[in-house]
Amino acid sequence: MTPLPILSPPKDDRVAVLIHGDILRVDAEPLMRLRAVEGAQAAAERVARAREELTFRLARVDQHHRAGTYEQMATDLRAIANTALPIGLTDLGLVADHVLVCARRGDSAALGATVARLGRLGAQALALIAALRQSPD
Repeated sequence: MTPLPILSPPKDDRVAVLIHGDILRVDAEPLMRLRAVEGAQAAAERVARAREELTFRLARVDQHHRAGTYEQMATDLRAIANTALPIGLTDLGLVADHVLVCARRGDSAALGATVARLGRLGAQALALIAALRQSPD
């Protein structure tokens, strides 16, 4: 068996930085349907409640992930998906489902990556909702 060559460290001390390409896509159809059925004010209130719910649940997912309490995390992940989908945040709902699958499989590397992705998309979703609330109709 041939030994592996000893590699010398790079000549510069630069660290590679990964740039995540996660961009939240929003399906406008559920929001337009919600506004048509419930009216502009009721739809705005429902989106505001969804933002509060998502803020709460996303924080809890992080807490559960750090604590390793995956059974409790599953409840919050389902709530994220159920809150995100009716307001057009399809990607956020799908990633919540992916986190749930990783947790059930016990794949800690994939779980860490998908929880991080959920956090990035969640932050984008919360910022988008905040921007929508501040923009004039």
